This record gives sequence, C-alpha cells and structure tokens, in this order.
Amino acid sequence: MSISGVLSPAPLEELKFRGGPNEDVSDFLGAIKRSAVQQDRHLDDKWMVSYTESCLRGEAMEWFDEMGPDATNMDWPSLRKAFLLRFRAVPQPPSVVVATAGKPARMSKEMEPGPDTNEAAEAATEATAAARRAKKVPTTAAKKAKAATATDTAAATDAAASAEAASRAATAAATRAAKAAATAEAAAVELKAAVEKATAAATAAATAATETATAAAARRPIVQETPAPLPATINDKFGDVKATWFLKAGIAIISTSF
Repeated sequence: MSISGVLSPAPLEELKFRGGPNEDVSDFLGAIKRSAVQQDRHLDDKWMVSYTESCLRGEAMEWFDEMGPDATNMDWPSLRKAFLLRFRAVPQPPSVVVATAGKPARMSKEMEPGPDTNEAAEAATEATAAARRAKKVPTTAAKKAKAATATDTAAATDAAASAEAASRAATAAATRAAKAAATAEAAAVELKAAVEKATAAATAAATAATETATAAAARRPIVQETPAPLPATINDKFGDVKATWFLKAGIAIISTSF
C-alpha cells in the first residue's frame, strides 16, 4: 500500500491521503495531533512521513492501542521518542512519495533502521510492557472503585431501610402509647364519677338513718329510773345485829351501876 500526500509548512490539516479511505488512520492521526496541540507544537515533516507509513502498515495502530490514553497525555518529546524507538528498527514499507514544494522528498534518516537493532528492540519491549502495566492500573482501580461504590450503595440502602423500619416502629409505639393514655384518662374519669356517686349515696343513707332515729326518740316517753331496794333479808339481819348489841350494852351498864 502506498501513500502520496502534500506536506506543507501548515500542520496536519494539509496532509492529503491517496489510496483509499482509512478511518483508523485518521482517528490515530487526530489523537497524535491533539497531543501535539496540547504541547503547542506542530508535526514536522520527517515525523509525519515515518508516522504515516507505520499507520498504513497497521503497526502504529497496535502500538497506540497498547499505549492507550497515556499516548495522548505524554509530552511531545517523550511521545516522539517512544514512537521512533518502537518503529526505528522495523523493516521499511514500500516507498512513499512525498511531494514538498514540487520535489519528491527522500526518506528521512529517522525512518532508516537504527545502528543497534537489539537495543532498540529491548527498549521497545520494555516500553510496551510498561505501557501495558500502566493501562491495567486504571482498570483495576476502576473495578475496585466500582465495587466499593456498589458496597457503599448497598450499605446506604440497608441503612435507609433500617431507619425507615425504626421510624415506623416508633410511630406505631407512639400511637399505642397515645391510645393507652386516652384509655387510662377515660377510666380515671369514670372511677372519679363512681366514687363521687357512692359518697353521695352513703351520705344520703347516713342522713336518713339519723333523722329516723331522732324521730323515734322524740316519740318515746321519758322514764326516770330509781335504784332498786336492797333485799329485805339483808336489812332485817342488819337490824337484828344492831338490836342485840344495844341490848347487851344496856345490861352491862345496869349491872355495873348496881
């Protein structure tokens, strides 16, 4: 597959692809362009030729997938260095014709194989492994955060359900307490009324009894009681004793006189 284009001093917008549509390449170039714009830089011609060839061979897309979002967040020198380390030692694709100011451009030195292919391959392998590890970290962190969020959501749901159940139980208890208080108040009122009624009835009965007794006493005649006389035998015996004593005393006086 070949590519021909026009590389002017203007940045990426002036690059024209010839040889069929390739949306993946367009998306990939757009991602690199955004990275360059973030660094306030433009893509130079040599970089663009090397990069475009690799894109069309499909290898740069694989590299970009491995790098993930880190590729667009890298600063421009780091991104360019990583790309060249990855593709410098790769066998070159079919020739690319690049017209610059009406003249065909030669293949840049950056597109040629490097002096030490083993070192470049090791560096590329290490960079790929580091990129994969970096790509896995956000995924693992996102999974943990999602699990933690699910746990927190479940705990919040359980807490809300418990709070609602406790609120319903408290409301029911308050309702029962209010009903019991109302029942007790009504019973107290009834008891007070019964006590007052019983007191009134007892007072009325006592008054009626007193009046009846007073009336009966007024109708009964008054009788004066006299003490009962002593038995006659006692008086007689006492009189006999006195008479005998006086008789003996008189005889004794007379005898002494004579």
